[in-house]
Amino acid sequence: MAADTISGTIHVLQKFPDQIIQVSPDGTIRRTLDAPDDVDIDAALAVDAAADFLWFSNPITRDRGDIYRCDPFSSGGEWELMVKLAYPRQIVADSAAGGCWVATDSGVVRIDIAGHLTSYLTDHQVLDISLNPNGDCYYVAKTDGGEQWVVGYLTGQPSPQPVTILDNDYPNLANIQVLPASVLPGEGQAGFLVSQKFTGRILRFDREGRLLGLLEGFDEFLRFTLE
Repeated sequence: MAADTISGTIHVLQKFPDQIIQVSPDGTIRRTLDAPDDVDIDAALAVDAAADFLWFSNPITRDRGDIYRCDPFSSGGEWELMVKLAYPRQIVADSAAGGCWVATDSGVVRIDIAGHLTSYLTDHQVLDISLNPNGDCYYVAKTDGGEQWVVGYLTGQPSPQPVTILDNDYPNLANIQVLPASVLPGEGQAGFLVSQKFTGRILRFDREGRLLGLLEGFDEFLRFTLE
C-alpha cells in the first residue's frame, strides 16, 4: 500500500491481476490502473502526492529490475520506464525535492525528476528505506556479506552523507519507518521504528539509537507503514 496524504486515498498494489487500486478511506474503489509489468512478490509502490506521480519498483531477476513513473491523471495511465536497477526492493517518493529513493541489493539509489540517478552505500544490501520531513533517507541494511545489520540515514540534498545509528546492535532487522516529532506531539523525541524477523517484534528507537520500547506478537514476515 501507498498513501496519498493530500487526497486521503490509498493505492494498493495487487498481483493476480496485476493492478493498482485507488481506494478511499471508507473502502470505496475509486479507480484501477494496470501495472506496467507482471508484479513481482517484492514489487513496491510509492505516491508523490505533491506532483501526482505514482512510482512503481519491480524486481525481475537477482541482477535486474525496473523503475516506472506514471501521472495517471495527465497521461491517461501511461507508464514511463525511468531506469533499470539491480534488484530494487523498496521505493519512496520525495515530494519535497522531487524524484524518489530506491533500496537495492547494491545500496541506495536516488532518482531525480529527469531520471538521473546517484548511488550511495554501494557495499550495502539495503532492505528498506524511509524519509523524514527534512529529506533524510533512513535505511536498514546488511553488510559484510550479510553478517552485519546496520541502521543509519543519508542526510538530505544537495550532498547526502551517510550517518550510522545502529552498527550491528540488533540482528535480523527488516522494515524501517521514520517517526517524525509531528506525528506524536508531546510524546518525547522523534526517532524510527524497525521490525525484527524471527522475534516478531517492532522496536522503537530515538534518533540517537536508544531503545524506547517494543511491541511483540507479530508474524516474522511483518511489513508495516506509518502515516
